[in-house]
Amino acid sequence: MSIATPSVSFNKVSSTFLKTLKVLRINLGIAKAANNTLHRTSVKLQSDLLLLQEPYIYYSQTKGIPLSWNIFNSISNKAAVIIRSRKLHAALNSCKQNTVAVKIQTGQQPTTFISAYSSPYSNIQETLLEIQEIISSLRREKIFIGAYLNGHNTFWGYYDVDSRGTAIEGLILLPIGKYWKKSLSDHQYIEITIDSSVQNCTFTRYEIRHSNHNIFLKNLKPYVNSILGAFRNSQDEKDINEATNLLQNSVIEACNKSYRTMNQNLSPTPNWYTQDLEVEKNRLKALRRRAQRAPQDKRNARFQFHKEDQKKYMRKVKTAKNSGWKSFCTKASNPYGTHYKAEFRKAIQPAELIALNNHDPSGNHLKMAQAILEKIFPILPTVIVVLTSRLAPQTTAHSPKEK
Repeated sequence: MSIATPSVSFNKVSSTFLKTLKVLRINLGIAKAANNTLHRTSVKLQSDLLLLQEPYIYYSQTKGIPLSWNIFNSISNKAAVIIRSRKLHAALNSCKQNTVAVKIQTGQQPTTFISAYSSPYSNIQETLLEIQEIISSLRREKIFIGAYLNGHNTFWGYYDVDSRGTAIEGLILLPIGKYWKKSLSDHQYIEITIDSSVQNCTFTRYEIRHSNHNIFLKNLKPYVNSILGAFRNSQDEKDINEATNLLQNSVIEACNKSYRTMNQNLSPTPNWYTQDLEVEKNRLKALRRRAQRAPQDKRNARFQFHKEDQKKYMRKVKTAKNSGWKSFCTKASNPYGTHYKAEFRKAIQPAELIALNNHDPSGNHLKMAQAILEKIFPILPTVIVVLTSRLAPQTTAHSPKEK
């Protein structure tokens, strides 16, 4: 008699949730102040991806941008795509003279983000041809274009139409917002939010070290005959694959009935560890790499400079950690709450066992110490006993001579 085996897809659990991807586009106008403002604005808006045109470049580096951000520039450095979120894994798709394209996995299918720029004094057809080549290479894929092409058209807010605007009319759609943030550039920020479904796959793990394996064998026993029959009747590769799937699904179902699942606790990021500390840490890594690659005559000076900055960074970390821990302990209402467990774990002093008898301990350390002393050395009531006695008059003993 064969037993129907439930369909379990190799112990895999799939879950789908909606994730928003925030995109920020801005023409910085080759202004250093605009680059510095971009950093603060993107952190405030929590932007995941930045599409830039005309960023401020100094010695082939985009100034004002943290080193921890992933930057993709075009050949002329007139267009750039910056990945601010570490959760996004980007791959460079194409890098041309005035256009750069980056592919990011959004949902089940990837999306290609294109940043392009065309000067008002250059031939716009060159930039449009670069965009068209990238679009042609991406067949039936999602494409997002953020470009500044210096074209006039009534379709996106101008009062006139020129030849450049006519050429790019079918490629760009500029959303009109009600509120514009100051960018210290002659252009405004454009913020776009993209909703994408993200699918996560998790695999169940079981606690089998100190479990009863006899229960597992008992739950697996009803499937043994059907598994053996499937392997014995296999004649080709397809039958062997089906028998293997049956074996795996049967073992997983028996494990679900026999063992407890393991829950992996993910340690969250400490509340005192800020974005500025992360940027400073990445800067120190860059300084160390620079010192390692420096010539022999400059290497010691570079390492000394890195060491001094590292000391300053450690002082900042220690200060932030102490202040964060102090505020966390101050807000705690229970002295034996989460902060106490994080500090002492299972180590409890013997003198504290008396204080733990109180199911709802409260108060500061002085009151707790006073309560411990009162438990160990209770104050006994003072009793004054008055004793009255009658003493007989004493007589002086006679000496032998007096006798």
